[in-house]
Amino acid sequence: MPRWLPLESNPDVVNAFLHPLGLPQQYNVVDVFGFDPEMLAFVPRPVLAVFLLFPYTDADEAAAPAQDAHPADSLFFMKQRPGIGNACGTIAALHALGNTQDKIHYAPDSYFARLFARQRSMTPEQRGDDLIADQELAGQHHEAAAQGQTECPHEDASVDLHFIAFACVNGTLYEFDGLKASPIPHGHTTPESLLEDAVALVKGTFMARSPDDPRFNVMALSAEN
Repeated sequence: MPRWLPLESNPDVVNAFLHPLGLPQQYNVVDVFGFDPEMLAFVPRPVLAVFLLFPYTDADEAAAPAQDAHPADSLFFMKQRPGIGNACGTIAALHALGNTQDKIHYAPDSYFARLFARQRSMTPEQRGDDLIADQELAGQHHEAAAQGQTECPHEDASVDLHFIAFACVNGTLYEFDGLKASPIPHGHTTPESLLEDAVALVKGTFMARSPDDPRFNVMALSAEN
């Protein structure tokens, strides 16, 4: 089984990965440079999803609540299967796109249209297995990962940074982490307040577990008006 390289938390890299697979050009991943209201105001709206790259520790693993392993039909969730390597960046992207399908129109012959149609009736575990067998996506991921500004580690290297995504689904802020049993709800949100609510969660929960670690990065999936 080919093991996946880590995807750099860099909008240029992520956009170069997603657009050729069918993400329309009016949607882009952008940096969130600061968490104060003035800096958040620079992020183009609307925000469809939020990405977090963070140092994954034992505290993060222990903090996951017990959840139903079979999420509601309204949620797209994929398990990160053992042995795939550093695929969490791609899984986070699929969680972001899969849970905003009501907002993004994909060309019928695009990769993402075909993927979401194929995986619609699959379980989270089956989606993870399908990802392992998906050579088209693996090739695009590897090409994008090799374009990062930082030196790309070996595919067998252990990386202690982890990608997850947040999205608003039916008025609830959900955390989508392929290492968890299922999506984790974090209370009420709206499409208009998603960025602010996700940032508050990042600051109050994830950064609070590792207050002295600077390796946190937040990006947003935004649409041009």
